Amino acid sequence: MDDMPIIVDMGLGAHDVFFDDLLVMIQAQRDYNNAAERALRLQRERHETLRSLRASFDWEAASTEERYQFYRRLTDSTCYWNSGFSNLRDIFRPEEIEQLLIESVIDRVDNRFFEKERFIENVARGGYKDEPPAVADESGNPLSSPRRRTPVHLALAVEPNVVRNLFDVYDRFDVNYVDESGLTHFHVACWKQCADIVDQFLEHGHDPNRRWPATGDTALHMAAANGRREVIASLLNGGADPNLLNDEGSTAFHLICKEDYEEDLVNAFFELSRDNNHPVPVNAQDNEGNTLLILTLDNGHKRLVESLLRQGADPNLAEAEGLTPLHVICKSTEDDDLVDFFFHINDELQQTVQIDKLDNEGMTPLKWAVVNLLPHVLDVLLDRGADTSNFAFPAEDYFYAFLDDDYEWDPSELLRQASGILAVIERLEGRGYELSRSDALMIMTFFHRNGLFQYSENLAELENCWRDQDFVRRANELKIRPDLSLYELMRLRPEEAENRFAYIEYHELACKKKSQTRLPVRHLKACVLHLCEKLARGFFRRWALNSLLELTRDRLPYLCCDAIVERLTNADLRLICMSATVEN
Repeated sequence: MDDMPIIVDMGLGAHDVFFDDLLVMIQAQRDYNNAAERALRLQRERHETLRSLRASFDWEAASTEERYQFYRRLTDSTCYWNSGFSNLRDIFRPEEIEQLLIESVIDRVDNRFFEKERFIENVARGGYKDEPPAVADESGNPLSSPRRRTPVHLALAVEPNVVRNLFDVYDRFDVNYVDESGLTHFHVACWKQCADIVDQFLEHGHDPNRRWPATGDTALHMAAANGRREVIASLLNGGADPNLLNDEGSTAFHLICKEDYEEDLVNAFFELSRDNNHPVPVNAQDNEGNTLLILTLDNGHKRLVESLLRQGADPNLAEAEGLTPLHVICKSTEDDDLVDFFFHINDELQQTVQIDKLDNEGMTPLKWAVVNLLPHVLDVLLDRGADTSNFAFPAEDYFYAFLDDDYEWDPSELLRQASGILAVIERLEGRGYELSRSDALMIMTFFHRNGLFQYSENLAELENCWRDQDFVRRANELKIRPDLSLYELMRLRPEEAENRFAYIEYHELACKKKSQTRLPVRHLKACVLHLCEKLARGFFRRWALNSLLELTRDRLPYLCCDAIVERLTNADLRLICMSATVEN
């Protein structure tokens, strides 16, 4: 009895479910087999396509251009394949495959990115691996860094994913190939931010401090220039020295300070360098005398500025042209709060900032703030006690140093320039500086040379603005003050606008470029030139009136001269001032 099998009655319903499941499994297996057969058939067809292409081409007799054209035919025929090239060695010799990979990397046609990327990807997907001949030294030991140029060396200008596919082909990390310039596979991996590949090279004992002779850059310089934290961390933990200099005298940290990287990356660099007994010399200077602080200020990276100052950066150390960190702030075109931040941190650290220090051109930070039309920066310097007793207006050429024959202002820059120079003058005069006629004429010439005058053709364009209901609506919606829209400002008479709207408010409006994008582009320049004419009207009128009185030797009554001046444009008023200067 105990040995009798137990028979379970599954019932008809259970049998049906069992057989249904069995049929599904059988069909799934058939579908899989059919798909596998189709894939195998497709693979054979594609393999035959490659074989046919290769058989039709005489590689040995072909010229460089003919080989390139063959590469073009090959990539055009295979760019939509996504399964990889199988058994590539059955069709091409290794040196031919390498030449085709080189052509893919350096393809001279810009719009063929997809084709060349897909070719490299298919070579890698097909499992092709480079098998280089062993190279030994005089003692018969294999070289870890043999001389050989591969497609990897040429890949600095391509996307990181392309480089990764190349490293799937050239996957010998015990060997670090060096091209004729001294560039290695390890350098390329660091430059293209391939963190896992960098780790494999380091695990095989390659020197993290090996330089590229063309620039003197180490692997850490290359990683720092591209800002991948994982690669930088691997190199520093793997023995890279952060204080080595390249040919420009820059450390890797100099390169970081030239970029706008996240604060976490910067702090990690400091910490890892310190932990690996290579603390960063915070006042190191490159060949041009640039310190880390100067480069960071030039880039406007506030948090890094704070970090450097708290690490002991000298706030007064000048570069080769005599520019201190404060000079650099004042040579910017951004009239923002970086100068406030710089002084605030130094105040906390009880460090004195030299405000009146001269650079090699004899320029103080105050003069550079004037030249670059930075009214807010100027206010801060004056409040901090900048010396104005011997202040002389900078030479005219300084205001045009960045101009060339092809330079053309965008509309917002037109308004920034016009309002900026008058706001700067207003602040200087408020601190006791007496503007001379030559100073005033230079400012008028600045308007002339920079295209800030409103001429008759601009007036015709302005009339189109008033007739354009879209412009009128948008200008009315754009509030530049709670009680004043842009449209209302534009319609004010110059005298009323001068009383209600300050130069600095025009300047702030110019710096808010988002506001201007809300206006129809076709009317933007006419609108801006009208504002430039309006804001400068009082300045031009006062100087021209005095000049006209001098020219007439007071033979015309004041009211007559005033009426004449009232009817002239700013461009005409400049000519009156020029005539008076010549007369004198």
